[in-house]
Parts: sequence; C-alpha cells; structure tokens
Amino acid sequence: KNIIAVEPNPVLAETCRNNGITTIQNMIEGTNNLKANVIVGFEVIEHLFSPKEFLNMCFNNLKNNGILMLTCPNIKGFDMSVLEDISDEIDAEHLNYFSLYSLSLLLERIGFKIIETSTPGQLDTDIVKNKIMTGEYLIDETNFIQKLVFNKEISANFQKFLIDNKLSSNMMIIAKKP
Repeated sequence: KNIIAVEPNPVLAETCRNNGITTIQNMIEGTNNLKANVIVGFEVIEHLFSPKEFLNMCFNNLKNNGILMLTCPNIKGFDMSVLEDISDEIDAEHLNYFSLYSLSLLLERIGFKIIETSTPGQLDTDIVKNKIMTGEYLIDETNFIQKLVFNKEISANFQKFLIDNKLSSNMMIIAKKP
C-alpha cells in the first residue's frame, strides 16, 4: 500500500517524487528503521563499495519475515564465461562480481534465509552472437559456440537450458529475514 524509494541520485529521486512515490534521497546505508515488508535492489549490489554493509542495512530495515529481492549479473553465467573480459558486464562501474553461490552465502552469513534463486536472463546467446557479428569475439565456422548461437532453434533451446540450469548471466535472489 505504501511504496518508499531510497534513491541517492537527485534526478532519479525527483523522478520518483514526480510519480507519486515517497522518496528518501539517500543511500540505504544512510537510513534506519524503515521496517519495510519488501526491499528490492535491481542491478545495484554490483556497483557498491561495500555490499556487506548494504545487505546489513537491508536486513536491519526489514520487518521480521520481510523479503529482499536482488538482481545482478552472474559471473558464472554463459555470456560472461564465454566472453570474459570483452563482456559488457565487465566494466569500471561494476565493483563486485557475484555468482548465485557467493551472493547466497553472503546473504546467509548476514542472517537471511534464501527462498529462491534463478537466472531468468533471456539474452545470453544473443549477446555472444552480437559480439561475434561485430568481430569483437573471433571464432571460426566450426566452433561449437557458432552452432549454439546462430541456429535459431538450437539457440532458443540452449537459452532455455541456461535458464533452467541457472547458467544465465543475469541472476535473481529472493531472501527472507527470519
């Protein structure tokens, strides 16, 4: 019934306010006792200097049985594993790289109970295909990756395999404060 945005960027905070959202213009680490039912962080944690401090503040700002939902790149995902340092996810803005395992472990150490993990990404094969097409990632015609990403049916089936086996390069974790 009540949505509160915690947004440090003045322009984005104003956008939230203009859309009728109560907004605290600050970092989550600068808030206390929000006692929220749900906290979400979409593509945030990989940018932070101290993800542990951020997660501790999320924990402290949640009510008991409150839910935390995070999304971020998955360092163990297909396109990041194949492309490595030419992946667009490897950049100066991303200070932290997590896998489902590493982020789950950090959340559990803080006191969260993991409810769900997934890698719902849809673009892994397209990302690799585009890097091949632009010449940024060089492979020959016999390379197995070529077969995976350029055959439409195989590519669609492989992308489903990546999602089903938690190997996509975008991940989501839902955790609960007991």
